[in-house]
Amino acid sequence: MKKMTMMLAVLAGCLALTACGGESSTAGDSSSAAETTTSASDTTAETTAAAAETTASAADTTEAAADTTAAPADSTAAPAADTTAAAQTEAGGPTAAEAKALLEALNKVEKLGAAAVETDASASWKSESGEEYLKAAGSEFADTAAVKKFMEDNLTADFIAERYSGILGTDKPMCVDVDGALYIRNTPHGGGFSYKDAEPVIEKTMEDGYSVFQKYDDFGAENTLEIRVAETDGKWKITGASFGQ
Repeated sequence: MKKMTMMLAVLAGCLALTACGGESSTAGDSSSAAETTTSASDTTAETTAAAAETTASAADTTEAAADTTAAPADSTAAPAADTTAAAQTEAGGPTAAEAKALLEALNKVEKLGAAAVETDASASWKSESGEEYLKAAGSEFADTAAVKKFMEDNLTADFIAERYSGILGTDKPMCVDVDGALYIRNTPHGGGFSYKDAEPVIEKTMEDGYSVFQKYDDFGAENTLEIRVAETDGKWKITGASFGQ
């Protein structure tokens, strides 16, 4: 009986040890599972972060590509204007500013030839042939020498002789000097041009020269003036003109 009691006690101890061993194994399994779950979460987080960095890098690459694409557009646009300006220079013709200056010079000479300039009616003078002259008022020309120089600076000698020979040096010139001042013959009539705002058009029309076309108001109608210019003595001069084209 005593042996039986001892065996039962030993058996009970073994059962207790077995139960404890089973609980330890379950706890170990649970701990392992938790660690595995944590590891998986960390891996997922790292993967997500890496993907985000990859996306950000791709976005940066896209922006860089956009900047690279935009840059050539500016590079292409800038030379276009330079090329146009260079083409005009290479053509060898007058610039727009030079063309406008010649058009204005022709307008002034036309007005002198038509006596279409401001004068002072209170200051008159008569020639031996009875022609009346009035003193020029507010004119940029002080005397006939200034008129002659202006004409020769802007018009060729042939064109002056062809169209404006009556302004100076004839029996009845349009301009004379009286007491050192410029006087204009009192026979005013229409003369000069009222140019339109449109820019002049410059074209190569001659072997040694160019044509400048300018629109003007012709008593309410629109017409076109053509002046032909050539480089003489290092500067552009008018060699001829056509009106009302």
